[in-house]
Amino acid sequence: MLRIALLFLTLSLCVPAQQVITTYAGTDWLFAGDGQPGTQSAIGPPVAVATDQKGNLYVVVTAMNTLLKVVPSGTVSIVAGNGLRISAGDGGPARAALLDHPGGVAADSAGNLYILDSFASRLREIGLDGTIRTIVGTGANGFSGDNGPATKATLTNPTSVAVDQAGNIFILDSNNLRLRKIANGIITTIAGNGQSGFSPDGAPALNSMISGGGGVAVDGAGNLYIADLGNCRVRTIDSGGVLRTVAGSTCGFSGDGGPATKAALSQTAAVAFDSHNNMYIADRGNQRIRRVDANGIITTFAGNGSNDFAGDGSAPLAAAFSNPSGVAVDGDDNVYVADRDNQRVRKIAAGGGAVSTILGIGSILGDGGPASAGFFNNPLDVAVDSNGVVYLADADSQRIRMVTPGGVVSTAVGTGRQGFSPDGTLAAAALVSNPSSLTIDPQGNLVFGDAGNGRIRRVGSDGKLVTISGGGQCCTLANGVPAAGAYLSQPGFLRYDSTGNLYFSNGFNVVQKITPTGLIVTLAGSGDTQFSGDGGPATKAGIGRIVALAVDNSRNLYLADYLHSRIRKVDQNGVITTIAGNGTIAFSEDGKPALQTTLALNAAADGVAIDKAGTVFFSDTNRIRRIAADGTISTYAGSGNFGFSGDGGLASAASLETPCGLVFDSQGNLLITDQSNRRIREVLSGQVPIITLSQKGLTFNAISGVSPASQALTIVNGALGVLNFGITVSTASGGNWLSTSISGGSVAAGKPGVSVDVRIDTKRLATGDYYGQVVITGPGVPNSPQSVTVVLHVIDAASVTGGVSLLPGGLVFIATQGAAAPAPQSLTLSTLSVQALSYGATATFGDGRAWFTLANTSGNIFNGKPAVFAIQPNVSGFSPGIYSANLTIAAGQEPIQQPQLLLIVTAPSGTSSNARAAAPACTASKLAPVITSLASGFTVFAAWPIPIEANIFDDCGHPLLSGSVTATFSTGDAPLSLRSLQDGRWAATWQTQKVSAQAQINVQAASSSGALTGTAQVVGGLQVNPDPPPQIASGGVLNGASYQLSSPLAPGSLIAVFGTHLSTSNASANSLPLPSVLNDTQVLVAGRSLPLVFVSDTQVNAEIPFDLAINATQQVIVTRGTTVSLPEPVSIVSDRSGVFTLSGDGLGSGFIVAVYSDGRQALVGNDNPVKPGDAIVIYATGLGDVDPRVIAGTAAPITPLSSTVNPVTVTVGGLPAQVFFSGLTPGFAGLYQVNAFVPAGVPAGNNVQVVLTQNGISSAPVSIAVQGQ
Repeated sequence: MLRIALLFLTLSLCVPAQQVITTYAGTDWLFAGDGQPGTQSAIGPPVAVATDQKGNLYVVVTAMNTLLKVVPSGTVSIVAGNGLRISAGDGGPARAALLDHPGGVAADSAGNLYILDSFASRLREIGLDGTIRTIVGTGANGFSGDNGPATKATLTNPTSVAVDQAGNIFILDSNNLRLRKIANGIITTIAGNGQSGFSPDGAPALNSMISGGGGVAVDGAGNLYIADLGNCRVRTIDSGGVLRTVAGSTCGFSGDGGPATKAALSQTAAVAFDSHNNMYIADRGNQRIRRVDANGIITTFAGNGSNDFAGDGSAPLAAAFSNPSGVAVDGDDNVYVADRDNQRVRKIAAGGGAVSTILGIGSILGDGGPASAGFFNNPLDVAVDSNGVVYLADADSQRIRMVTPGGVVSTAVGTGRQGFSPDGTLAAAALVSNPSSLTIDPQGNLVFGDAGNGRIRRVGSDGKLVTISGGGQCCTLANGVPAAGAYLSQPGFLRYDSTGNLYFSNGFNVVQKITPTGLIVTLAGSGDTQFSGDGGPATKAGIGRIVALAVDNSRNLYLADYLHSRIRKVDQNGVITTIAGNGTIAFSEDGKPALQTTLALNAAADGVAIDKAGTVFFSDTNRIRRIAADGTISTYAGSGNFGFSGDGGLASAASLETPCGLVFDSQGNLLITDQSNRRIREVLSGQVPIITLSQKGLTFNAISGVSPASQALTIVNGALGVLNFGITVSTASGGNWLSTSISGGSVAAGKPGVSVDVRIDTKRLATGDYYGQVVITGPGVPNSPQSVTVVLHVIDAASVTGGVSLLPGGLVFIATQGAAAPAPQSLTLSTLSVQALSYGATATFGDGRAWFTLANTSGNIFNGKPAVFAIQPNVSGFSPGIYSANLTIAAGQEPIQQPQLLLIVTAPSGTSSNARAAAPACTASKLAPVITSLASGFTVFAAWPIPIEANIFDDCGHPLLSGSVTATFSTGDAPLSLRSLQDGRWAATWQTQKVSAQAQINVQAASSSGALTGTAQVVGGLQVNPDPPPQIASGGVLNGASYQLSSPLAPGSLIAVFGTHLSTSNASANSLPLPSVLNDTQVLVAGRSLPLVFVSDTQVNAEIPFDLAINATQQVIVTRGTTVSLPEPVSIVSDRSGVFTLSGDGLGSGFIVAVYSDGRQALVGNDNPVKPGDAIVIYATGLGDVDPRVIAGTAAPITPLSSTVNPVTVTVGGLPAQVFFSGLTPGFAGLYQVNAFVPAGVPAGNNVQVVLTQNGISSAPVSIAVQGQ
């Protein structure tokens, strides 16, 4: 396959229902130091460490979703995980596998590794051959499986793992508050009763309470230990299964030099043992490593108690750590510490030798650069001031970050170390503790919850901290007294109202406010966590774990009540009510009354926000939901899928991961704290409609001179506002044979679409194949225009001797018990044959009871005289339920046609759909899809568009309006997602790839919650198409350098279009400007012809215009002569870089040229490496718009140089390189270059990684050869 990189070397010799979502700030933490010295490699916070018998150190970096290995020589490499947050890759190489928030790690005596894939609730094993597999857990959260196979058990966010010499595995199943053991593949619980708390020594371990989040370890003798984090103890389980304490008596710091059991510890995060059976404890809250010797005496082994970074090269007691979260000891008794918030792994030489850093270079922030390249660690809340400055609570970084309107990120509060600084300290130099919420006061000052310090603080106009409330004597709830000096417990979710009252949640399970006069007053909550109080005074209400607050312009307060799965409102009179949620924790479909819905709020931090119109928005099941004025609930953003995706597309299709803090800016854009994705996402305001079509292709069969029946196309507004659309048609040949029933119209968001009849006139057409397009446009619509390819197959009447078609392929009737029968519907059997075909039809019923009578059971059909079967149900005597029937229609020797017929009888009170309001008399239990576009027995030509449409109702008669509907094909063609037409119909277009005498289509439907499912099937045949049109492969439009799948494209990019029948032969452009036609082949994007570089049967290379609209889904179409492909959707974003490679496939060595001081240039390779300080030119595409802008397909100017609008950063071997130019290569079309210097400190090697980054999105890495300095 010819690749575009090599081709350009040759040329150089010649010359919804939502809105759009984007990332406002933040990017993935990707490890870029593979193969480098650990001391030169940046990492996120390490959470766990372990050693093997060869002296290798393993480090879990949860924020990077990566497991790293540091060999004794100091080189670091990736063992598993590539930074993406998903659990996948079993059965393959661990390096290529994906991890989802990995936790603990352990190695057994044989060298096998065990890594907890915590958010996937699995334990995965990496064998000696590097293959990864799941050995514990199903991937679902829960507690089950004891005494059975470990692979069938469920865990919930396990955090620590250990292995004994016998190969038994121990897992701290943190959220289940249990310790699990796996022996010979069988799982059991050996400690913990599922309740959080403390049980005294001497109790059976199985009946005891433990706290989650700590560690587990095994000593040399096989004894098992638990670092019981919340209880500030280390405990062991003796041979009789009894739990006892070996270190710790209370929380605090004391006891050095005395018995460990009388010492005070704080947040015991991990435990490990050396060869002399000394125990080392990560005493995280005390910023120390404590040691307990064989006699049970405890001392401080390392750490001076300050939360800081210091002491490398010094004795252990002079060192400073920041929340040490893991500890391990190797065979030589060197001790390793996961110095979490210093983002380093520290080594303490055996025998209490010097401290050193062996992995990490400190904090990774991105301050001073673009917000889209900023690194955040557990962002929890967001606020925006009147100047457009956005602040975010970067909780685990112990900072508050800010983003200017110009898009530059910096730190507003905090140094990164957890602690306390007194009032008057400059905010940027202050120590804070878990700054988890923030807001802006009426004077424009930043106010935040310094939660770990029990204070609410303000950053004054002089940049210094001032305490508003907190710091008082523990532990009494203050009420009606001055806020200054009051005791606060974990204050959070701060919000101001219009008169200056500050609302916040207090750890006493109440909402309080601080008045403008400085008094603290309880507003809601009695302190009781049991649900109560609706309709009465809010101060007497029982509220269960407040996880979000918001205040509207009328000073009504809204709170998210997690334990009771409700959104509650406190009005100006102090009366509390529920406005959403019925108390059940689950997801409910859109369209229901909010009070009848089930919700699934985030346990730690949720989000509530109010827009200018007073509409309530809140976070729910990885979605943002809103409550409409009529009280119904709908989804505003998020598909419900856990992960990160969707930027530049509709907010409804995006993936979010535990969204929490929400706020609207002055323009009405919604900012979302996408917590686990470490980003701030933005849903753009404006009532922007999106064109959504039921089909992207239609096929007509006709005999010469006789026009076929019209076909319907439905136009839906897939976003917001009102879609005003126009319709035009064009034909590639044959004149004006194509038309539509209307030339335009309008459709509002959330309403059923407008149906358009597509009509064919064959009166003046000879036999043959004809292609045309129906084009839908909308002023101001981002994805305008959208096209539908129309294929017309005209044959001579004399050549037709058979062939039948039955439409629709199925019918659904909805009836109410005891009411009048539903209206009749009809089926039409037709043929193109001018000779009569006799037919016969019989009906069979699923349970034997006839619910309709069939007339017209036999007769003759011929072209122009079809048979119409009128179906009139008779529902008298039928109780609620689903009743099926099949017609069997035989016509001559043609394939038997078998349409599916369904009757759904509902109870009298069932009045509204499951997607609108569940009727109390009927609870839906399943879906009943019926495929209507094809009946079993269909025969169609392959390679032409085939509509797939289904009507989907549940067994209460409610149409499915949201959820997922997928068609799969026995031919092996890719699965097809159908889209909702907002009336129970779901539709898409099947672009057939293969010929098959028998092809089965399966449609699987599921409601949004997954609780309701249903399937339907039809079987037919695909005939050989003697002259197939161009076919673009599904997902086959790629960046022409990287060839990354499922990646958006950018204006100005060189692209590769893959498919079949794209051109009759190979052809290349040999001069500039590039032509728009090569060998009778054209490529169009958004209706515009693209400049072409190369065409062949299976690949076309072209350039995207620089002025193409971004953050929209456009269509790519290939024409070959008078044939037209089906449109292929592509997402267009501002930039998406890809580096050309020497192999031409996006992998391996980059197409990078070294430029020497004497002016010489040479291609970099293994025999011509670069060295630090050398200038390099990296050739790429996809870097987006340029200034000055050029016309696509023309040569870029040499003066002035055309530079990228969005800045580009470069890393070589993980180290930042100085960029001195990024833009178009003069004299070339669509070719970008990035000029940079190889940074000092880059390690030597033939496969050093080079990565380009724009707007926080990194290119696929390529390699470069670097020689030593």
